Amino acid sequence: MLSALSRQYVDDYIKALGVRAVLEAGLAPLQTALNAGFAKDPTPEAMGLEVIAVRVANLSPSSELARALQAPTFEALQQQSDEATFARRALAVEKERAIAENELNNQVELAARQAELIAREDANGRAEAEAKAAASKIAAEGAAEAKVIGAEAEATRVRAVEQAQADMEKARMAALSQLAPEALYALAAREFATKLEKIDSVTISPDMVAGLVKQLQGVMPAAARE
Repeated sequence: MLSALSRQYVDDYIKALGVRAVLEAGLAPLQTALNAGFAKDPTPEAMGLEVIAVRVANLSPSSELARALQAPTFEALQQQSDEATFARRALAVEKERAIAENELNNQVELAARQAELIAREDANGRAEAEAKAAASKIAAEGAAEAKVIGAEAEATRVRAVEQAQADMEKARMAALSQLAPEALYALAAREFATKLEKIDSVTISPDMVAGLVKQLQGVMPAAARE
C-alpha cells in the first residue's frame, strides 16, 4: 500500500513537471512532494501508520528513457554543430567574397589609374608633338620670312647698285657728250694706255704725226697755238 501510494505521488509529480524537469530538479523536490502526499493522504492513518519521513535514494531514468531524453539533446547539439559549421562556412565564404571583392576593387582601381596614366601620357605626348610642330612651323616660317627679307634686301641692294651705276654711266655719257671729238680721242687713248702692260715698239708715220698735231691744235686754246 505504501509503495503504491508512493508511485501515485511520484506519477502526479512527474505529470505536473515532466520527466526532464524532474530529473533536472533532482532528489530534494521529489522527496518534498512525497512527504506532502503522505501528509495529506488519510490512508496510512487508517491503517494505524504514521509516515515520519520519506527518503529517495536514487533518481535516474532507464536506459530507454535516457536515450529518449538524450535524443533531443543530441539533435540540438547536432543542430548547433551544424549551425556552427554552416556559420563557419558562411563566414569563410563571406571572407573569401570580401577578399575577392577587395582584389577586384584593387584591380579596377589599378586599371583606372593605368588608364588615367596612359591618357595623361598620351595627352603629354600629343601636347609635346603639337608644341614641336608649332615650333617647327614658327622656325620654318621665320626662316622663310628671313629668306624673303634677305632676298628683298639683296634685290633692293642690287637695284640700288645698278641704278647708281646707271646714273653714273648716264652722267659720264652726258659729260662725254659735251666734249669735242679731239678730247674724246685723247680720253680713249689714255684709257687704252692704262690697259697696256708693256709696249715693245711704236711705229709713228707722218700721217699719224699730222693727225695728232691736228688733234692737239683742236684741243689747245688759240693763245697756246700762237
